[in-house]
Amino acid sequence: MRSLVTIGAIRNLLGPRNHPCRSMLGWVILACGLGSASDAIAETQVFDVEGYLAECTARVPSVPTHVPMDALCVSTSQRLCDIAYELRQTEACLLRVSAWLEGDLQTYADLTVPESINPPLMELPSPQELCITQRLPNVSQAVLCRYAEALADWNKRRVVFHIQRGLNPNEQWSLQ
Repeated sequence: MRSLVTIGAIRNLLGPRNHPCRSMLGWVILACGLGSASDAIAETQVFDVEGYLAECTARVPSVPTHVPMDALCVSTSQRLCDIAYELRQTEACLLRVSAWLEGDLQTYADLTVPESINPPLMELPSPQELCITQRLPNVSQAVLCRYAEALADWNKRRVVFHIQRGLNPNEQWSLQ
C-alpha cells in the first residue's frame, strides 16, 4: 500500500533550502509516484464537508448579500467533496451535505418567520419542483429530494437568522 507524500515531508528529506539538488530531487521523488491521491481516497475521508460548512457559514455576515454567500458555502462544499472523490461519490457528498443542513436546522428551530419578510425572498423553488425537474447522473431521486428539501428549509431559516441579527429584510439581495 502506498502512502501519500506531502510537500513538507519532501522538504524535510531534502535538507536545507539552498541545497543545489533540492528542487531536482524533489521533482524526481514526486515523478516516481511515491504517493497517489487515488490510494488515499480509499483510506481516509478526503474532504471535511461538515467542517467546511460550519466554518464557511459561520463567516457569512448579516449583510444584504448573505443569501448568495450562504448558497456558495453549500454548493462549494458539495463540489469540493465531489472533486476530492474524483467525481465518483456525488450521491455520498449530497447525503453528507443534506445531513449537515438537517442538523444545522436544529440551531434555528426556535426562530419564527416575522411578517415583515419580503415575500419574494422566501419564494425559493419548492423541493418538490426540484425533485421532478432535476436529474443528476448516479444520484437517486430520493437523495436529490432530501437535499432539495433540506436546502430549502435551511435557506429560509438562515434568512430569518440574519434578520434577527439586525438585517433589514427588505434590503436583501438574492440570486434570483
